Amino acid sequence: MNEQENKDTQKSPGAAKGCLGLILVVIATGVITAAVGYALSFIFGF
Repeated sequence: MNEQENKDTQKSPGAAKGCLGLILVVIATGVITAAVGYALSFIFGF
């Protein structure tokens, strides 16, 4: 099974890009969430 997985990984370099894209999305989401939380706390004076 491992050999088959390795072949599939080599065939599709897009999988690595998809993984990297997912990580970037998670980071972006975290940054946006933090920015929104900061903005709300600034607006409401928390």
